[in-house]
Amino acid sequence: MSKIIFFIFICLNSIILNIKLRSRKTQCVDFGKDCGIFTGLCCGNLVCKDFRCQFKGAKNIMKWAPEGDKCNFWHICRKGYECYEHRCLEISF
Repeated sequence: MSKIIFFIFICLNSIILNIKLRSRKTQCVDFGKDCGIFTGLCCGNLVCKDFRCQFKGAKNIMKWAPEGDKCNFWHICRKGYECYEHRCLEISF
């Protein structure tokens, strides 16, 4: 059983590393744009904070949903909002 878990771990690691290397070779993400493991790496001296490319030294100031507006698979937006690019946006009909 431990050999199977180790094999799965190695496969996942190689997939994540491949995604990171591929995104570095293509394009980097500019200031204020969406960033993360799957959406790309920030350009130059920018770092990924609150899922946006920011200057070094920027602090995470957004709270997670439902109290705040930063969301993902585990942090669901409050009623009447939906998660889009890691931000809770009001649903418009």
